[in-house]
Amino acid sequence: MNTATVSTVVTVTTGPISTTNSSVTASPTNVVADGVAITTVTVIGKDATSNPLVGTPVTVTVSGGGNVFVSANTGVLDSTGTFTTTVASTWRRRRP
Repeated sequence: MNTATVSTVVTVTTGPISTTNSSVTASPTNVVADGVAITTVTVIGKDATSNPLVGTPVTVTVSGGGNVFVSANTGVLDSTGTFTTTVASTWRRRRP
């Protein structure tokens, strides 16, 4: 008896980023401006059907004086569609 093996290759292509299914969060949302306390910024990129956008380039920017990245602010989304970086702040706003 002869047997044959048949295989099929399926390629899944993700669509463009969906603002509904993607997110950018910071945890904690507030930190002491001492240059030591950090917040972790997490970017999750998904398409309209919630497929992770693996390998998509990401750049995180921050506004305001004294904010510095403790880890790289550029990279690519990983196998789950996630990129993380950390930010510290050294600037304190003076109150009147």
